[in-house]
Amino acid sequence: MTKVPVFRTVRAALDFLFDRFGFVFRIAWFPMLVGAGAEIAAGLTDLQAIVGAGRLFVGGPAPLTVWRVAGDTVTALCIAMVAVACHRAILFGDLRRGTRLLFTIGRTELLFMILPMASYVLVWTDKAIRGPGVSAGFIGDVSRWPTLWTLPIAVALAAVFWISTRISVLYPAIVVTNRFALGTAWRLTKGNFWRLTGVYVLGGLALGIAIVLELVIGGVLASLFVAPLIAKAGHTLLGIARLTIVFGVLVVYVLMIPAVAFTVALVCHSYKALIGLGPYEMLPLASATRAALPPDGPAPIDEGQGEPRPE
Repeated sequence: MTKVPVFRTVRAALDFLFDRFGFVFRIAWFPMLVGAGAEIAAGLTDLQAIVGAGRLFVGGPAPLTVWRVAGDTVTALCIAMVAVACHRAILFGDLRRGTRLLFTIGRTELLFMILPMASYVLVWTDKAIRGPGVSAGFIGDVSRWPTLWTLPIAVALAAVFWISTRISVLYPAIVVTNRFALGTAWRLTKGNFWRLTGVYVLGGLALGIAIVLELVIGGVLASLFVAPLIAKAGHTLLGIARLTIVFGVLVVYVLMIPAVAFTVALVCHSYKALIGLGPYEMLPLASATRAALPPDGPAPIDEGQGEPRPE
């Protein structure tokens, strides 16, 4: 049984983020810009719906709107585009040379959207059922849960975490097989739960530190640029809310570029370890629709796509 090397996997993911950041930015800037635009439009529409309902000073969730559904869908699609491109770079060495503007919608991108869209459908259904201005959804008011529910809820959360870890290499398997290879992901991760947990915990710590630093930088930029805009808005609550939505979405989407790339790198290098590939070995592109495992062992990087790094 192949064991995932925890520290080597996290190091390889960090190497990808730093060594290939130019590639990541090149393929991510346009999809993320489109996603940010859709999210800003949805956020401003949510704000307008709240104002129309007379709840600007009351607060509470916005009602479900067509713009919100469209914004969430476009967001899932744009993240899928970036994630697929990063997967292909790590698994096959496909750096999409010459591509300056990425906007690809194919079978793989649509397969990547299945789980995010399922979660969005739950959120939309929750909003539709509880109606506008009601904070408690499917789970109700957490503060009123009976104490006896604590243990079952903890068990349920642990089960969700276990299942999520067991299927965590689903997306690399999708890229390699071009199908929703849930069974392949489950089979590959057998016996590696704790090692994968170690990879994701260490990776999460590194990502968390980076996000905190970027948020500090974002706060400084907000004080330099957003505060003057708020002053020009006349200090109206509605104007401040609009500027907050726009700036907040832009900051989040800038942070998402390295976050998506690093998360993909963690999962892809875990997948490569599980199928017997070293961190800097590549699958042949011809294997992308044939099998989840390389048929004849790992293949070297194709000429012109870079040299494999030393172990």
